[in-house]
Amino acid sequence: MVDRGSLAKHLLPHEQLMAKWLLARQRNHGWKPRGFVRITPEAMRVFAAMEADMLLGCVLVLGGVALLAASRVEGLGATLGYVLGIAGVIVLGLGGARFVQMFSTGESSAGPPDQP
Repeated sequence: MVDRGSLAKHLLPHEQLMAKWLLARQRNHGWKPRGFVRITPEAMRVFAAMEADMLLGCVLVLGGVALLAASRVEGLGATLGYVLGIAGVIVLGLGGARFVQMFSTGESSAGPPDQP
């Protein structure tokens, strides 16, 4: 059995950076993602990792499209554009996996609060 609390401890460097920033923001301003009622710090860490992956993936895909357009789909620029685009899609897939992982850590839940 996997310890669900330890899932958020294995983050990539860019995910760790975003998690530190987002947790500091939450601590200082009391900010929570809209729609989340109960969210643990571990789930918040994974949420930040998901955001970091989605942002990086979008930048890579858009950079790849820009390189493809600039190179007119031929030569080395096109090859680099394709590589950036594929890397972006892979990172976006990792972000999707982090989204699923977020709901399996702790007691995070979306939706209305429980009625007494």
